[in-house]
Amino acid sequence: MKKNEFVKAITEAVRGNDEFDVKFAVTQKETDAYLAAIKGAIINAMADGDEVAIPGLVKFVVVDVPARTARNPQTGEAIQVPAKKKVKVKVLGELKESVL
Repeated sequence: MKKNEFVKAITEAVRGNDEFDVKFAVTQKETDAYLAAIKGAIINAMADGDEVAIPGLVKFVVVDVPARTARNPQTGEAIQVPAKKKVKVKVLGELKESVL
């Protein structure tokens, strides 16, 4: 699913969802802006080292990876790989059950 298809699906779901007391008259442009805001909030939280969980879907965690010695596969020479941070994503609850 591409981004524009995703935005359209969310927009249609919000417009026609019976769970809401009021039907939202939201446009695809507004939905795209909401997604950009969510993305920005996740990126800012991760940059601060916080973990972010979207209940029932995913959990994003920043993990420290220590420095290590690796080998160049062509020459066999030992090289130092510096310490770094990486993002781990864990699939949660409903998503995990529905896909797996």
